[in-house]
Amino acid sequence: MMNFADRDSGLMGQQGLSDHARSSGQRNESDIEAIRGLAYREAASARRRVYALQHAGQRYMVKQSAPGRSLPRALGGALLVRFLAGHWPRLGPLRLGEADQLHYEAARLRALRDRDQPVPEVILVSDDHLIMQDVGPPLTQIMRSLDASGQADLACRVAAELADFHRQGHWHGGAQLRNHTQWNDDLYRIDFEEPLDQTLTLPARQAMDLMLLVHSATAIKAFEGNQKRALCCRLLNHYLEQAPPQAVLEVLRRGHVIKRRLKAMLGWARRWTGKDLERIWLTTEAVETVLPRLAADRQSSAS
Repeated sequence: MMNFADRDSGLMGQQGLSDHARSSGQRNESDIEAIRGLAYREAASARRRVYALQHAGQRYMVKQSAPGRSLPRALGGALLVRFLAGHWPRLGPLRLGEADQLHYEAARLRALRDRDQPVPEVILVSDDHLIMQDVGPPLTQIMRSLDASGQADLACRVAAELADFHRQGHWHGGAQLRNHTQWNDDLYRIDFEEPLDQTLTLPARQAMDLMLLVHSATAIKAFEGNQKRALCCRLLNHYLEQAPPQAVLEVLRRGHVIKRRLKAMLGWARRWTGKDLERIWLTTEAVETVLPRLAADRQSSAS
């Protein structure tokens, strides 16, 4: 999953951003052509796939086309989906790339923006570039200036807003903390290039969102060991407090059975595993802790 955390931090930030309410209809054809030309010129020297540019006092983010996942990487992605959401996805959609991926993401962004969701405005899309409005720095950058308490509060806010997003029938596909930005105290979602709607049900996609968010919190360096586990539990509880769709919680329960079995199989090797697998263990243990509440909520809703 490509994310805006890969962009050039030297051009990022909220300073100098104009009113985000300015719509594409207020840009004439010469403005758009100028932005397009600038994007092509900057692409030659861009150090990353996603880069920033500025035109007429406004900042934009440009995402270049890139090949889709190789078969081994797609298999790895499928295993992650299986582990986190309890479903086996088809590999074809996970290998989407090049122009198809750019046009897919542009369509998702436009559809969400039409429903008043906080996502970047699409300025233009071609087979080579997707040019979007800059909606501020990613939360992973903002968190560097916050203490541990501030970081936890911000992550919990994302969890609560994710539940509301799901209640409205939406899904993200890349709900890690790094794929959220903050602009004028509003949270925005970025990176919608994963076509999980072509391989998973809506509840499975939403459950995947939640697990990706919780898993991403285990990478926050201000917390260690039990503190990370407690933070994951706190995120799950904040999500539950917003009364998310019950179908998502059913997927979460089913997926946890698979995680628990894998943990039992590989538990003996835990002391020798790397940080990535250790983060999965923390995520699994947080779900184990919160599952009793899930069961209680289910009984309460049934009565």
